[in-house]
Amino acid sequence: NIIRCEHKPWEGVPVQIYDPDNLSIGDRIVLHWVMHNHRTDGVPVEVTRGLFPRSIQPSDVADGVIFIVPFTPYIEPVVDGSIRVFWEVTKLQDGSKAQSEFTCVKYTRKTAGAPCMGQ
Repeated sequence: NIIRCEHKPWEGVPVQIYDPDNLSIGDRIVLHWVMHNHRTDGVPVEVTRGLFPRSIQPSDVADGVIFIVPFTPYIEPVVDGSIRVFWEVTKLQDGSKAQSEFTCVKYTRKTAGAPCMGQ
């Protein structure tokens, strides 16, 4: 998986979480986001770190939760690297918590070595 210029990351990057077996209406979910300065390894770019909380709505259980991560300040600082995300849920029913595994996606705003047009 890679996010490239044709995905128009300057319009925000969508992250979908689909887990109907473990998400219930009223649960609180938090998306954890950070970009790294290299596609396969590297270090976190701390200015891109973000937390995106949300309560689960009825449509989220069936269709999945979609977060749109804004370009500024969470994406713009990195031209070529990777995005790492995970999410955690706090259950409304009993307050218990769980978290997902990390997911990593390669990311670039370069085309033939030059920056994307249109950003």
